[in-house]
Amino acid sequence: MKVLVHDFSGHPFQAELSRTLAAIGHTVEHVYSEEYVSGKGHLTLQPDDAKTLTFRGIRMGAPFKKYSPIAGFRSDSSIRRVWAGRPRTK
Repeated sequence: MKVLVHDFSGHPFQAELSRTLAAIGHTVEHVYSEEYVSGKGHLTLQPDDAKTLTFRGIRMGAPFKKYSPIAGFRSDSSIRRVWAGRPRTK
């Protein structure tokens, strides 16, 4: 099964979930925002990761402002546009 994990913040639990799904045989594309500043998981391939796992950081073009509703809306719109136009993995 092909699985897309859209993990905006890049938190550790979601990265480990993607690794586990890939390890049991799924093809997993893990997408996250590079501008969101928070505690991040290991968002690069590790030596023991399955070959069916891909991590893809998306650059929105501006830092994410967590407490600004207008800036948050702009960030959401920006990441949707960038994500929709991304190269697809096969």
